Amino acid sequence: MIKIILKASLIVVSLAILICAVPGMQKAKVTKIINGTTIEADINGKIEKVKLAGIGMIKKTEGKQTIDYENETKLFIQKHLGGKNIMLARDSKLSDRDKNGNLLRYVYFGRNKFFNQFIIKQGYAITVSGEGFDFVAKFKEMEKAARDSKAGIWSIALLKQTASGDETVYILKSGIKYHNKSCRSAKKGATAIKLKEARTRGYLPCKVCKPPA
Repeated sequence: MIKIILKASLIVVSLAILICAVPGMQKAKVTKIINGTTIEADINGKIEKVKLAGIGMIKKTEGKQTIDYENETKLFIQKHLGGKNIMLARDSKLSDRDKNGNLLRYVYFGRNKFFNQFIIKQGYAITVSGEGFDFVAKFKEMEKAARDSKAGIWSIALLKQTASGDETVYILKSGIKYHNKSCRSAKKGATAIKLKEARTRGYLPCKVCKPPA
């Protein structure tokens, strides 16, 4: 009980420090994931569309076809932000809203994790080029590291697709990866689906068992 109280106290103190450190911080609750860069949030009873400042979707061009990996990105955002309470902060150099009228904001979630940076670090977004903003240098550094290590979407975006899509792979309700049947993760109540369906739903290949990609 004492541990729980101490943990809760630390979270409250950390949140208070964060609010003081970032002027204009707003509380919000995520109500919908719109696309790979935009969420919908309830801010003091008003529903607003919020564009994640400084990030863009990873895209790949194969001949005349452009793959934007939106499903993969949305699944990642849903896992970490869907229905969650978050904090929003404005960049000192960017406008309040984008050309579509969406709020431009940084998102903080969990125990003060900086989501805009986190999604790039995990390999599910890129730094928007041509924009000067507070964290542009750090974002570019994180993007290079994610790309070099083939994290997240980079694990498939940098590879030539060789599988037909008819192969059987396995997914879990709580995960965002698909697996081979022999993978230790696939033995925990996994569901068998076709690879093409896993791709459509935004799942990425497991780095441990290395299923067909």
